[in-house]
Amino acid sequence: MRTYPELERKRVKKNGFYWPPHLLQVAAYLVLGYQLLVTYLCMGPVFGPETRIHFMVICGLFQGAVAVLGFFTTKSDPTDPAVYAHRKAIALR
Repeated sequence: MRTYPELERKRVKKNGFYWPPHLLQVAAYLVLGYQLLVTYLCMGPVFGPETRIHFMVICGLFQGAVAVLGFFTTKSDPTDPAVYAHRKAIALR
């Protein structure tokens, strides 16, 4: 278990874009890229010409939505507002 002084020295991240990325972030990016490749290279050619375009557009929109939502999730600050209120109260003393 970590002690308080160890945690105090650890750099606090405001969002998920600070380096180094978390291992789960890297895994999520790899899975999204793999899904994109499988969709367009393996599953797309299975359909007929008319259906293929519809399938690829719909899948592309869904995967794009996942990427955009992942960006906004990574950008968000997960810190509880009570932590900021506590820091502000301590600073005012």
